[in-house]
Amino acid sequence: MTGKGPYFRTGQAGRTRLVTRREMLQAAGAAVLAAGAGSAARAAERSLSGQLAQAIVALRGTTPPPEVIERTIWTVIDNLGAMIFAGRTREVQPYLDLATSRTGAPAARIVGTGRTAPVEAAAGANAFLIHANEVDDGDLRSQLRASAVIMSSAMAIAEAFDVSGPAFLKACALGYTVQGRLAAPLGPTQGRGWMASGVWGPPAAAAMAADMLGLDAAKITSAIGLAGVASGGPFQYFYDQTEEKRLIVARAARAAVESALLARAGEVGASQILEGPAGLYRLIGGPSAPIPTAEALTADLARLEGPLFIRPKYFAASHSIIPTLDGMAEDTPGLKADQIESFLVRGDAGWARVLAAKVDRFEAPATRIGAMMNFSYVLALVLVRGRAMPADFDGPPDPAAIALAGKGRFAVEPERRGLRVEFRLKDGRLLTAEARYPGPDEQAPPEEARRLAKFRALTADRLAPANQDRVMRHCRTLPEAGSMRAWAGELQSLLSG
Repeated sequence: MTGKGPYFRTGQAGRTRLVTRREMLQAAGAAVLAAGAGSAARAAERSLSGQLAQAIVALRGTTPPPEVIERTIWTVIDNLGAMIFAGRTREVQPYLDLATSRTGAPAARIVGTGRTAPVEAAAGANAFLIHANEVDDGDLRSQLRASAVIMSSAMAIAEAFDVSGPAFLKACALGYTVQGRLAAPLGPTQGRGWMASGVWGPPAAAAMAADMLGLDAAKITSAIGLAGVASGGPFQYFYDQTEEKRLIVARAARAAVESALLARAGEVGASQILEGPAGLYRLIGGPSAPIPTAEALTADLARLEGPLFIRPKYFAASHSIIPTLDGMAEDTPGLKADQIESFLVRGDAGWARVLAAKVDRFEAPATRIGAMMNFSYVLALVLVRGRAMPADFDGPPDPAAIALAGKGRFAVEPERRGLRVEFRLKDGRLLTAEARYPGPDEQAPPEEARRLAKFRALTADRLAPANQDRVMRHCRTLPEAGSMRAWAGELQSLLSG
């Protein structure tokens, strides 16, 4: 005996050795931990994130439907326009300087700037550019900025890890689809105080990025969990007219890519980040929030329908304003500011929490981004100028738009769905415009001519018409591109020429 406690005899094939109690306890503890790990792995597989991850892995080797690929290409073109315009503006330079001051590999280009950064920083910078001027697209089913987090992350990962063009397009389609399905149960979250893209962008983009990296289902589940802890984005910027909403999406994209890389390295995330007692649905929607079934998130995922619901913005304004502007274009065509005596905005209590004080006690916007998010000012600017594109917000606010915006009032209509604007004209007539919200199954129209006109308008100061055509033809080569790194290099050459 050596004083280390009782010994036990063990052996095999006539060979024996003495085992201490400590060794026996250590072996028993290891068995318990192994059993616990197995139980945790099974629980992760059954979680919403786990089942979504399994469905994503099952899609490998499949090809998106042709109409999804076509619409995704148009979405690339639309977002390139937003980034090309923003890349030359003064207000984005501090963020770009910070992003490009970092070093690390793998790296990717910040689209349209000729600058590079570590892949997660490039994703954040791309998101910042996409969202910088309020012309990025959205999924109106959840008032969700669709591309700010998804497209930015996909572009950075695709170049840094040199995936093919078809793999990039499929990844975008997957990201849009997952993001839309995650957001559907709660719908718009602004009335709850959260920017929807800041909530659902990180887990959706992380799932997409992890799939692009070829991770297995367990690691995709971890990527979703790791990104989910970065979800958020308080809506307070709307009230203070500050500019951090572009920072919210930048941080969301950066966190998504970082989470996929961490999962690849072995970091484990909460598998119940979606449905758990402190998961996103209950955290954002409250204790009684509706939580989707796994089937709702994964059923017929191969359709990759997300891009078909992505709607470009043809006004530089908060996406919550766009349906009202679309309604005005259809219901009150030709209406001019000088015809209007006053206007009344009607909406339910949810809209009242967001808009009532802003409409009833209108204040001239103090910042450029504040002007783009100001419901009454944007509405008035369209009536004064007939448009509201980024250049229309340069310089001081339009005096005529300010005068008209101050003539609005808000009325709560409890049973109303969506917004309605009633214009009292100086001649005594009353004209009404109903906001045009797409139904849950209403896909975005192709509107190729309108999309093309938007791209040309956003890039006119940087690209001659012939080069605009070359850029768009280059986007058309994505389905055949063997290397996204080479494709991105050729794009930069076109933008620099």
